[in-house]
This record gives sequence, structure tokens and C-alpha cells, in this order.
Amino acid sequence: MLRGTLIIQFFVSLILLGSACGYVLLFGGNSSLLELLHRVSAEQLAAIIAVIILSVLLGAARLRALSAECGHSLSFRTALAAVAVSQAAATLFFHVYGQIVSRGVLLKHHGVPYPTTVLMTLVERTVGLLILLLVAAVGALIVFGQISIRLDEGGAELIRNVLGLTFASASALWALGRAGHLQRGIEALSKALSARAIVLVTLYTLAIQAATLVSFVMATQVLAPDVSVISLAAACTVVMLATALPISFGGWGVRELSAVVVLGAVGVGPAAALSAALLVGVLSLAVVVALGGFTTLPPAAAPVPSPVEGPDRSEASLAILAWAVALLVAVLVFFQVHVPIGKGAVNVCLADPLVMIGAGIFILRFARTEPNWKIKHLWAYAAAGFAVLVFGYGNGWLAFGSNSWAAARALGWLVLVGYAASGALIVRLTGENGREAAFLTLVAGLFGIAAFEYLRYVAFKQGIQMPFAYRVRVDGFAQNPNGFGFQVLVIAGVALTVLRSVTYRFWILVACFSMVWLTGSRSAAIAILVVTAFGLLFERRLVKVVVLAALVAALLIEFPVLGTGPVGGGTGTGAGGGASILTLVQDSRASSDRERWLTIEIAWRLFSSSPWVGQGLGYFVEHVPGLRGGQLVIHSTYLWLLAEFGLVGFAVVGASAIALFLGVWRQAQRDYGCRLAVLLLAGLATMSVAHELLFQRISYFALGLALALGRDEDAQAQGFHQNEPSAVT
Repeated sequence: MLRGTLIIQFFVSLILLGSACGYVLLFGGNSSLLELLHRVSAEQLAAIIAVIILSVLLGAARLRALSAECGHSLSFRTALAAVAVSQAAATLFFHVYGQIVSRGVLLKHHGVPYPTTVLMTLVERTVGLLILLLVAAVGALIVFGQISIRLDEGGAELIRNVLGLTFASASALWALGRAGHLQRGIEALSKALSARAIVLVTLYTLAIQAATLVSFVMATQVLAPDVSVISLAAACTVVMLATALPISFGGWGVRELSAVVVLGAVGVGPAAALSAALLVGVLSLAVVVALGGFTTLPPAAAPVPSPVEGPDRSEASLAILAWAVALLVAVLVFFQVHVPIGKGAVNVCLADPLVMIGAGIFILRFARTEPNWKIKHLWAYAAAGFAVLVFGYGNGWLAFGSNSWAAARALGWLVLVGYAASGALIVRLTGENGREAAFLTLVAGLFGIAAFEYLRYVAFKQGIQMPFAYRVRVDGFAQNPNGFGFQVLVIAGVALTVLRSVTYRFWILVACFSMVWLTGSRSAAIAILVVTAFGLLFERRLVKVVVLAALVAALLIEFPVLGTGPVGGGTGTGAGGGASILTLVQDSRASSDRERWLTIEIAWRLFSSSPWVGQGLGYFVEHVPGLRGGQLVIHSTYLWLLAEFGLVGFAVVGASAIALFLGVWRQAQRDYGCRLAVLLLAGLATMSVAHELLFQRISYFALGLALALGRDEDAQAQGFHQNEPSAVT
């Protein structure tokens, strides 16, 4: 799952570690790393190791106590083995993912179900991260005197992202609370985890973080004895927070570079800071590897009895995970960032890490359970898409060596399937309640983002200065106006098929129509007409709601503040005071149109030169530079498939898409999930004429929610008896 962050984390670690070493070589003075490490005496080394061992023992005690609260009895030896092995896996491999997998495998032999292990691990990590955030904030104040955000160095974008996430989260929480899902979620959480369990985890985590801090301070003070202990402790808390963030390969690179920067602020030399970070990292790894090898029980050992108290905690843990993953993904799926890789950029979503967990649980729980979907052969369609991508990658690798962008695309398909599986997980486990809650969260998240963007639009038109620049073509947090337009398109489909409340439908459609206009995306405008037409085809009584919503949206765009007059006629002194938004959008499109027609022309030539199997995945990115020196992609899904996969790949993908559409069309009259799938596929087919949209995560998540069989549905008869949702009102 390269696209899902694993390989990205590996390269982040390499780059950061290389940056730290390069900085030390340039500015570290005459002291080499080996000379500094020779200053550490055997007694000091033993003391540091002893503190690290103490932190691991405390971690074992925490796991043992938490497992007991979840109804499972573990010996201290087993808990110690699980902690040591999982920490080694997290350090050597993929942070929290390696920790979860290794723990799950080991504890399964001792009667702890995999979902319970995942829940316990995530609780530990969440509590630990919250504590580190608070402590590191105090540490940063001590080290730097203040916590400042430089608007001209990414601070403005950070503020914008935080505000957008706040609006989306607040809107989702309000909607879930009003529908009663929030209260049910709290009650379900209390069944899986008691308040006593949270308190115990917090106390143990405080002790573990304190021991880790002591080991880091001891290592640093040996190499920089002139710096005060308080300053070192404050700086080390910031380094610990950076190391704990799941953005690197087991914390490597982030720890070293942050140590050089933050410890340097309190007077520690670059070489000493890097040496201390490496010393702590290597010793921690050595300790957990040694303890893991010493305590791990042989696989043939008999499982320890695991008495369960009260209700089945395993099912409760599984339900909590399903709800948490689905609802968090429903909010975070709107937030995306671009990570440069090679000659292109990989689109990374904030929800990707959660999706990997949700997809893993779905596979473990339901891989051998059939049917899981309302449409037969759905996994075959997904497998066909993956086969085409792998074939294209192999073809490209043989032809020109391929590139990292192509590898990200090929393996990124697994992440998209993971989004569908994460959506299906909550439906398979909790039935219609889970489906409704996830759809409601998805809709409310978009509504919050739309409210935020509309407030920015009003401020722009009134000349109100804001810390972040207003983009004439609104892109939400999708990094692209057309991508945001497609996200809006999906939510419009949900409003037309899933929501039952006329009031909800009206205001969501108002938000969708307004945002499509502000994106300036002609393809999104055409596609939303297609989606609306299909929605009215299934439910003609919505005509009045749709027309009224369109009128209100037009009024909101034309008169952003009551009494100010039409857009462009206001008296504001800001950037938007004197120009028509339509004129500004048209001006911003000029270069985009030139680029689009250029890619279409080149793509057709590529297809003509190799019509059967195409040029290979990644050929266009590898050989065609952008007009402004950046990455250039083919602005049409259909032409991209033809140019890089040929008629063979196009036929396979097209046949799978048509088969899926026919499958959902046959059931659309009696099932709102299939009805939504019809609208999504129609919208995707329309927008794909002018844009490459095959990898839009939100569509796969929505399809997973829509097409998964509910827990209470009659799988044998495919009897979708709950034709309308009961709680999305």
C-alpha cells in the first residue's frame, strides 16, 4: 500500500535522517559522532539501558492491566513479550501498523481476539499522543519562549486546515448527536472500555513517558554537560512528540532531525544532539529485541485461559473499531495533501492510515464470509482493475523502467479497495444504524467545509483580510477545484437518495450547488445536473426541493451578504471588492484549458502509436513535462486508460464498470444503496470525460457503505427489506 503512506514513511525517514547527518557534517564542528559516543562510560550506558528497560516493563504492566479490563487474563511474561516484540516491529517497520500486527499475532495464541488487540493498541497510542501534545507544548514554551506560527512559511495553510477540520468535525458531531448516534456510541464504548481502564492507561502512560524522557535527558547530558537539565528535558519532550507521530519509518529520521533542531535551540551542538538521538534509538531497539527474544513463548505453547467477564468484549471491541474507523474516515476523507515522489506527486489523504486498519479487520473477519455485498462478483471487478494496473506497470517497466508515481498508482488501488472495505465494515457489523451514521457523518462533514468556504467567500467579497489567501476557484481541502467538485457531487448523490428529511436534503443541496459554482468546474456543473436528473428519475417528488435549493444557492452566491448588492458591486476594499467572480474564474481557466487540450492531444497520439496494450503506466508523467515545470497528467480518464493501457486495459475496466452499473440499476428501485451507486457511477462517468478521477477515495468509501450487506439483511434472498434509512432524518 505505497499510496497509503508506508513507502512514503520509509522515504521520509531516509530524507530526514540524511538531512540530520548532512547538517552535522556541515555545521557540527570538529567532534565526530564516534568521538562523542566514546565519552559515554560503561556506568552511564548501563544507567540509560536500565531506564529503557524500566519503560518497557511499565509498558508490559499497562498492557496486562488493560487486557484484564477487557476481560482477558495475561501473564506478565506474555505481556512483556507482546510489548517487546511489538515495539521492535514498530521501530523496524511501519510504526503503529507493525505494532498492531505483531501484537495481534502473538496475543491471539493467548486467547485475545485481534479486534481487542487493535483497540487496546489504539487506546494506548491515543492516550500517549495526547499526553505528549500537552507536555511538548509546555516544553516548546520553555525552549522557544513562545509558540509562533509564521504565515509566510506554511502557517497560513496550517491555520486553514485546522479551521476546516474543526468546521467539518463540529458539523458531524452536531448531526450525530441530533440523530442519537453519538449517545449510542458512548454507550457502546463504555461496554468495551470502562473509565477505570482509561485512568489506568493514563497513569501507566505518564510513568512510561517519564522514563523515556529520563533516558533521553541522561543520554544528552552525558554529551552536553554544560546545558541545564530543565532545558534538556523541555527540548526532549518536543523530540519525543515528533518521534511518536506516525509520519516516518518507526520514528527514524524524525527523531534525529528534530533532536538536532530543538536541542540546538538550548545550546546542544549538532553532533551531540544527533549522537544522543541515535544512542537512544539504537539502545531502545536493542533492549526490546533482547527482551522479545528472551520472553517470547514458543508457538506450540498452550494458550492461557482467558475468562470473559460480562458481555462479549470481543464483539464490543470490534463494534467500537468499526464505528471509530468509519466515522473518522467520513470526516478525514475530504482532507488531502500532495507528497512529492520522483517526477510526480502522490496524493495522500488524512484518512489513509485508518483505512488500512479498517480494511485489515474487514479481511480478517469477513474474507471467508459470503455474501458481503448486494452485487455479485464485486470483488472480481476490483481484482480486474488491479490486474489492469499491474499489467500496465509491468508494461511500463519493460518499456522505460517505469517510475515511483506508477508504482504508487498500481499499489494505490489496494488503498481504494480498503476505503470500500472500511465503509462495508461498519455495515456488516452494526447493520443499518452504522450505515446511516456513516452517511450522516459524510454529509455533515461536507456541509461544515462548505460553510467554512462560504464564510471565506463572503470575507473575500467584502474585502476582509484573512491570514490565508482566498482561491478564486474553491478547492476545499482536495488540492484541486475539480477534485472538490467531485466530492460535492458524491454528497449531492447521498442527499438525493439516502437522506429522508426534506430539511436536510434542502440545505445539503443548497451547499452542494453553491460549492459547485464556486469551484468554477464546468465538468462538475454538468455532472451535478446528470446526478440530479438520475435522482429525480427515482424520486420525482424532489423536483420542488431541487429547484428551490438551486434558487437559494444562486441568491447566496449573488448576494453574499444581505444588502451588499450583486457580486462585484460591493464596496469592499479587499481583493474581491471590484471584480465579478465569473470573470476571475474565467481568467484562471485560461492556462488550465491550454493544458487540458495539450494532454488530450498527446494522449491520443500515444494511443494511436500503441493501440492494443498502450505505452505503460506512468509513461505520460515520465516523458511529458508540465507547462509550468510541474507534474502533468492526462485530463481524461478514458484517454488515460487508452494511452497507457490500450484497448485491452480499457475494455477490461469498461466491462467491469458496465457490469457493476447494470447490477446496481436492476436493484435501484427497491434499494437506496444501489440507487446511490447509480448516481455515483453516472457522475463519475460524466466528469471523467475531462478529468482523471478513477482514484477519488470518497467514491469508493461511499460505494462500500452503499453496497455492503447489512447484518440483519437476508443474504440468501438478497431481501433488502429496510428500503429507507430510519435515523438519517
